[in-house]
Amino acid sequence: MQIAELYDTVKTIRRELHQIPEIGFDLPLTSEYVRQKLVSFGYEPISTAETGWVAVLKGKSPEAVAFRADMDALEVTEETGADFASLHPGKMHACGHDGHMALLLGFAKYLKSLPILEKSVVLVFQPAEEGPGGAKWIMDSGILQELQVEKIYGYHLYPSLPEGILGLAKGPLMARNGEFDITLEGVSSHAGQPHFGKDALIAAAQILLSVQNILARD
Repeated sequence: MQIAELYDTVKTIRRELHQIPEIGFDLPLTSEYVRQKLVSFGYEPISTAETGWVAVLKGKSPEAVAFRADMDALEVTEETGADFASLHPGKMHACGHDGHMALLLGFAKYLKSLPILEKSVVLVFQPAEEGPGGAKWIMDSGILQELQVEKIYGYHLYPSLPEGILGLAKGPLMARNGEFDITLEGVSSHAGQPHFGKDALIAAAQILLSVQNILARD
């Protein structure tokens, strides 16, 4: 099979997934869609992270290389006017995860047309990339270690690159942000006697400006 032959398949998959965006781990329609496609291509999907899937193409060696696509959408109202726009009000594949799944499903179909490979290939469909963190669930499950995954490739649609150009980097790329919470406790007071209070809003504004300057100045 030639890669070009998959164009219409991948395009159709992406548009169908685009119409059924779901959030976090709550991906019943998306999960079932992915499962059915994998089964139709000849895989036996393994459930992971509640609504995610892992599919394995066994090679000559048990050591494996993995490829990963995220599955969840964002709480965004779509206003594109596209004929394949979201059918779920207030939800949209605005970050490209529909494209990521379509690409990995297309790759899954392509792999089945090849002679047996030297190493096994593991395809990971991960929920909850936008939050609360589906990747950790999959890592903690031990399935990647069980399948002897030596390296894993993630990828992301990137409209800033010209069509046909791929951006690559050795090592980690586009890793998720780290998050922490700051809780400020103030003391209320009368507007005419502010010196008796502790204004948490002013303190929060100072923190916000100071944190922003960490990157801008240091």
